[in-house]
Amino acid sequence: SLDYGGDWKLMHFAAQKFFAPTLITAVPEGEHILIRGHSDVPGGQEVKVNVSAVSTSGNSRPLTSGSGKLTLNAETLCSVQTDQLEPDEFLLVDWENGREIFAPKPYKSYDLLSNYLSIVTKQVGDAYAVTLSSNRLALFAAVEADCNGRWESNLFDLLPGEKITTSFTPANPNETPNFTTRDLHSATMT
Repeated sequence: SLDYGGDWKLMHFAAQKFFAPTLITAVPEGEHILIRGHSDVPGGQEVKVNVSAVSTSGNSRPLTSGSGKLTLNAETLCSVQTDQLEPDEFLLVDWENGREIFAPKPYKSYDLLSNYLSIVTKQVGDAYAVTLSSNRLALFAAVEADCNGRWESNLFDLLPGEKITTSFTPANPNETPNFTTRDLHSATMT
């Protein structure tokens, strides 16, 4: 999962998330979507989740919330009936240290909308602080640099108006990188 230059592919950043000490995820079961979680934190971890429906445009509406103590055994925190979601909606699960956007049907069946991914960069020593924002829902948003280097983090789901900052350190400190944004919508358009 390394690219030709030895840099991480996006799969590495996804693996960081699903191997995090605390994992909360949506699990379809019949006509319900269960919000389940577990934690590797010694002694367990108290969590509170907020569950919303989010449309392809990024409009969201609250559905439910739940809380509980997560341990090594998976716990159900709350559930949502599948008919609570409109055809163009995803399930958005937020908690203190994370987020999951769950697609109850294949991504290709959604009419994803074009968005404007904005990028602002600032050099900080040998690294670059890179801030992403979007005017609509941007799934699997990522930033690419035109030179080798290391990202602090990459691969994000952005809600409208939200800003996420990561950093990039070029392998050669004398290189000035140019950055390009990608997301699920732009990756599927010709």
